[in-house]
Amino acid sequence: MSINQTSFSKKIYPWVHYTVHNFFNESQLNLLLDQISLLPFKQSKDEHRDEYNVKYNASTLDVVLDRFLQKDNIEFITNLDNRLKNTNKLLRVSIWKDYNGFNLPMHTDSHFKLFTMQIYLPRNNEQGYGTSFYDQNGVFIKKTNYKLNDGYFFFPNYQQIKTNHSFIENITTERCSIIYNIFDRDYYTKKSKDNTNIKFVDGIEF
Repeated sequence: MSINQTSFSKKIYPWVHYTVHNFFNESQLNLLLDQISLLPFKQSKDEHRDEYNVKYNASTLDVVLDRFLQKDNIEFITNLDNRLKNTNKLLRVSIWKDYNGFNLPMHTDSHFKLFTMQIYLPRNNEQGYGTSFYDQNGVFIKKTNYKLNDGYFFFPNYQQIKTNHSFIENITTERCSIIYNIFDRDYYTKKSKDNTNIKFVDGIEF
């Protein structure tokens, strides 16, 4: 199964993004859910978020990377945004667990991010923990559905458009998701050297 017209829908409001449905097949999803509780999560810079960065290590979690790096997936995504065609790209994949007190104010994503995809992994049928999208004036427009194996992707700040989004909710249990980010590797490397507040994180070149 690839990212194709059977698993995503293009939306143009408040800015171009794509909803994703059933990203992993049943076997992949079950493997991922079984492994999450066993992973050595670390606290992120936000004390209300734990994270685990996924890398190839000959484990069952390799499926998380393989699923995304399928040739037809990469070709499909690359053809949607010209910035991805002639750029040294770096893929970073993280699993996040957010807890009570976590909030992410409205932002557009960093300019060295070329692609963002979030797939939700609720463990206990939690609802209401989707991501909020805003228009160019910062007016709330919609919230994505927080549903198992569904999510969204977009290309941050394409054509100078502000891809405003946030998460500002009261989490009573846990908000679990997996994030795929593609970075402009050259720009990201330079910024991490120039600005000590930006931590360069190893990823996968492709």
